[in-house]
Amino acid sequence: MPDDEALADEIGSLIAEVDEPEEAVLRAAEAAFTWRTIDAELAALTFDSADAELAVAARGPAVRRLAFERGEVTLDVEIGPSPAGPLSIVVSSDVEGGVAGCVTTGGAETAAVVGDGTATLEVPGPGPIRLTLTAQGLEVLRTGWFLP
Repeated sequence: MPDDEALADEIGSLIAEVDEPEEAVLRAAEAAFTWRTIDAELAALTFDSADAELAVAARGPAVRRLAFERGEVTLDVEIGPSPAGPLSIVVSSDVEGGVAGCVTTGGAETAAVVGDGTATLEVPGPGPIRLTLTAQGLEVLRTGWFLP
């Protein structure tokens, strides 16, 4: 096994000669590493009224209902026309003191979850939407991107 030890020594000396990675490369690697579990961290879509054709036919296409879950937290969402703009989102959650957030390519908006467990958000622009729910400054739930 002396050849193995010589090879290990040679590899060790080669590694010692390589420069340390630049700070930007380290930051990029760390950022990329955080994405390894992103799918597990997103809330699961458990209901979409767009898939329930009977409900849409009975209620009309104006309001869409969705439900997301992550662990013990559920976020019920209602998307419909808004007097102030094209779309309004009403979210319901049992997270007390929470803040709901809506992000689109056109901007972001937040609203406090009030006593009845709801928050109303105006959709800040066209395109895909992502919703978040925070409590005491910590993110409790985040949805994947979806079209309204």
